Amino acid sequence: MIERGIIAGLVTAVLWAMTALCFTAGGKRVGSLAVNMIRLVMGVALLTLLGLVIHGRLLPQATTHAWIWLSISGVVGMAICDLCLFESFLWIGPRVGTLTLAMSPPLAAVIGWALMGEDLSARGWAAMAIALGGVSWVVWERQVGPDGVPRGHPIRGLLLAIGAVVGQAVGFALSKYGMWELRDGVKVSTCEPFAAAQLRELAGLAAMVIFYFVIRAWGRTFKAMRDRRAMAYTSLGAVVGPFLGVGMSMVALKYAPVGIATTLMAMTPIAVIPMVVLIHREKVSLRAILGAVIAVAGVALLVMDSSGK
Repeated sequence: MIERGIIAGLVTAVLWAMTALCFTAGGKRVGSLAVNMIRLVMGVALLTLLGLVIHGRLLPQATTHAWIWLSISGVVGMAICDLCLFESFLWIGPRVGTLTLAMSPPLAAVIGWALMGEDLSARGWAAMAIALGGVSWVVWERQVGPDGVPRGHPIRGLLLAIGAVVGQAVGFALSKYGMWELRDGVKVSTCEPFAAAQLRELAGLAAMVIFYFVIRAWGRTFKAMRDRRAMAYTSLGAVVGPFLGVGMSMVALKYAPVGIATTLMAMTPIAVIPMVVLIHREKVSLRAILGAVIAVAGVALLVMDSSGK
């Protein structure tokens, strides 16, 4: 079972790398708030259609336990976290924004231990530290602009990214907690991973709708929908992110410990590097390459440690 979670975690990292680039491109044209709402609507629609085709139901079949905890997870992870994350992309870029999320696995692992008694071995913690160390080494590399002058990262963007880190860690841990329930000392599944994704996104969408009424943001979103290029970027991002990416992340969280699953998904920045090279012709430094190698080595050790249990 854990191998299924490991594979899903790695696939999620690649999908989220694609999502970051798509939503950044769309957000630069119409703003992160509009992109966040549009992608949630599209994600819910796609997951609902999947459930209708496979199970013949518009709403997922899940226990009360799953509805409660996955809904809370959706508000924290799909609304609050992603609002902070997508806004941070506009300030510090998709590569640095996703790199900062590498700080969430240790926090998620601690929450997973507190909620479900999950724990990593000493080798597992060491492997996590190596993987996240490689990612962190890259995130603090100062970018050099076209004029040759090093550029720092705006404090507002970093604070938004930190908010996303906390939201992601709490959201992931609650997602795992919502998909399993203890009955008479036996762990029982409460819903399927893609059903869990639908529940999370429904709750996140409901929270965003309330937020939109409070700040009266409907006008700018309807205006954004007339931007064909922004909608193309956002639509592609919705397919690979809120639909496939979130679904695969639930598979990873259901079958692998929270600390391992979140560490694998934190490899998104490593997957972003070749994409920005190919798409944006961004130059990659030796430090970024070495950081990626260290991160991948840490992930390999983490996978070997978990597989050997």
